[in-house]
Amino acid sequence: MANRLMTRSGAASLMICLVFSVFLPGCGPFVERHEVTQETAARLETEIKAYEPTDLKSVKYTTLYGLESWSCKNKLWDPSPTRSDALTQMKLKASEAGANGIKDISCSTEGTSLGTNCWSAMRCVGTAIKVNTQ
Repeated sequence: MANRLMTRSGAASLMICLVFSVFLPGCGPFVERHEVTQETAARLETEIKAYEPTDLKSVKYTTLYGLESWSCKNKLWDPSPTRSDALTQMKLKASEAGANGIKDISCSTEGTSLGTNCWSAMRCVGTAIKVNTQ
């Protein structure tokens, strides 16, 4: 009887471990996201300009590289994804690359996806640029 209890107890422990090992890694989104304070968002808004094609006709700039950013509703209590949040994420990446602008911005909404681990998401792509300010 003691062996039978030990086997059931061991099986239950194994089942609990398997359940947690499957669900714990999936707690966060599978897309790159950074927590951005309001102060940082305000700084990025002034430092990194989002340029329209017409704005760049009379400006000299250097193209750095392509960017991708996400706003993701990962947990039920997370706020809904927004274009503004995705652009703030993009501006953060551009700032880290030494850019002072972004161009060719395109955003789209994404539904529930196992690939991103988001209930819903906003994905933006664009290009980091360094605008000559002289």
